[in-house]
Amino acid sequence: LEKGDYKKAQLLSKVEPDIGNVTSYSGFFTVNKECGSNLFFWFFPAQKKNWRDAPLILWLQGGPGASSMYGIFEEIGPFSSYEEGLKKRNSSWNIDNNLLIIDQPVGVGFSFTEKDCYPQNETDVGEDLYKAVVQFHELFPNFQKNKFFISGESYAGHYIPALGHTIHKYNPSASVKINLAAMAIGNGFSDAKTQLDYGNYLYYLGLIDDAGKKEYMRLYNDFLVAVEDEIWIEASNIQRAFIGYLYEEYVSHEVSLYNYLPGEPKEPQNWIQFLLSSETLKALHIGNLSYQSGFNTYNGLLYDIVQ
Repeated sequence: LEKGDYKKAQLLSKVEPDIGNVTSYSGFFTVNKECGSNLFFWFFPAQKKNWRDAPLILWLQGGPGASSMYGIFEEIGPFSSYEEGLKKRNSSWNIDNNLLIIDQPVGVGFSFTEKDCYPQNETDVGEDLYKAVVQFHELFPNFQKNKFFISGESYAGHYIPALGHTIHKYNPSASVKINLAAMAIGNGFSDAKTQLDYGNYLYYLGLIDDAGKKEYMRLYNDFLVAVEDEIWIEASNIQRAFIGYLYEEYVSHEVSLYNYLPGEPKEPQNWIQFLLSSETLKALHIGNLSYQSGFNTYNGLLYDIVQ
């Protein structure tokens, strides 16, 4: 790709054999040579339209530390995860649109850094993502004229504006211009002071009792004090408790973080085993790389999470 031979790079990134009878491309974009930092991508051309002319949608998972592979198999990708295996999804975003999935920041999923160069803030995140998006447009130069949409959920409420800002920063003088059309943020985590009032929310849903609400509100007040005093590490640790041990202690174990309706079936997530099979790793050009939990990425951004 650095030599300008994008056609050869496309051939090398082609996923073969096709997974789920869907054409796709995958590989790594080097975003920091000195650190050995690489972001894993999986690209699905539009299934129905002439994909070369269709819009390009980038999907980013949240966390921080959540792999965007979840979005492929459980939300918007061309496959669905079922107990008996994988099924083609009828309502995938990539039926009419090109869908680009990136595991990010480094240290999440298959994306990695060789020298522990984990991002410390959203500026770092935006810079790495921008470099990856530029390289994608070099790999598929036809997209320089197509509309580009940045989308995602949860903590991507931080990532998406960071990337959008970086694109606007560099676009005027860049040789590879990104035709950014819009950003879409689903249930975005972007205003911690307002959004972390879980005590009232869970109480009025009937998921916690008076004792649970009291404990949530106690910690929420501690959180507000920490934010006011700009003690960001303490504030982030309290935020983690809201969906960690407090949730386990006061909310029913049968209620999913992603679906509060009791009795609903939990997601089997058998796609993780499928993704880590030797056949899939080979097809995706991943080799023997480990699938990372995002723990180091989370800790790197700990100072920045609730700002």
